[in-house]
Amino acid sequence: MTIPGIMRVFHLDQNGNFIGKNENENFRSKFSEIFKNLQDVLDVFTQLPGTDYRERGVYEVEHNRLYYVSTGNECYFIAADPASVESSIIKLIKDAISCGDDFFF
Repeated sequence: MTIPGIMRVFHLDQNGNFIGKNENENFRSKFSEIFKNLQDVLDVFTQLPGTDYRERGVYEVEHNRLYYVSTGNECYFIAADPASVESSIIKLIKDAISCGDDFFF
């Protein structure tokens, strides 16, 4: 959350289940269209054959507003404030996840 412009981080397991109390409802209220197609978004980073891991990466779901991040064994949706997002936010997020699987936002 130290990356400029990030307002909220939603933590998910590999199957798309939100981790944390009321996170499912909080995400649905802010991003209902994405929530309806959640599995399609999760599949942007495919599950690696024979493992419980997904590909690592960052995907911009809504320009300067919502990002989907996979660290390999965990997934996140990152909600950002479009007015204060740095142009390099995707690089900053990629740098953060390259720190390793034990990195937490």
